[in-house]
Amino acid sequence: MLAPSFLPGPRNRCSSSGATVVPCYNLRPAVFTPSPSARQASSRLQLHPSPPTPAGNQPHQGSETLPLLHLPPLSFTAWTCIPAPIPTTMAHNQDNTKMLPLFQGDYSNKEDPVEWFALFRLAMTKLSDTEKVTCFECQLYPGGLAEEWFTDLDLAEKMSLTDIKNAFIWRWPMMRKPKWSRAQQRERIKDQVLKTEEVGRWIEEEQASDYGQNLWAE
Repeated sequence: MLAPSFLPGPRNRCSSSGATVVPCYNLRPAVFTPSPSARQASSRLQLHPSPPTPAGNQPHQGSETLPLLHLPPLSFTAWTCIPAPIPTTMAHNQDNTKMLPLFQGDYSNKEDPVEWFALFRLAMTKLSDTEKVTCFECQLYPGGLAEEWFTDLDLAEKMSLTDIKNAFIWRWPMMRKPKWSRAQQRERIKDQVLKTEEVGRWIEEEQASDYGQNLWAE
């Protein structure tokens, strides 16, 4: 930066009488030299001329328009939905549960309802009561007899697994096994011979009284 120079004017002289005359200065415009860092910064900016303005909005003479800066286009990032994680307890319980065949409830394929329900309870010991009810409904064969039975139950009859057990036993009661095997029954029948004189004869016994042929048949 150069300081303005002061040049003596025509009046900056001493008169013949020796009196000092007030000097008059001629000022020159200052010249600013930009530094190298300013030149590099200005070279990075891309300047665009301002768009023409309408005739009615012409700026006054002497006013300056600011240059427009060229900015890079905005980029948008695509968002992806992340599913919520499964609770650790529920996922752990599902891994530990055993797979059972679907329950049909029609005694097909040698199906034993009481045995199936016992296996179901053993497989669901680590689940909560609400999860047990949900799993029981999922274990019913679609469109089968058991699913129709479960659908017709009242809401109070399937609130918990205990309620379902009571309704289940009422629908599929435990089959009583015979006291004697088939071989033992044959031997007992052979020993019981119906005599001719006992046919049509009324026989009185301690436990029951009936005709002889009826007592033999029992």
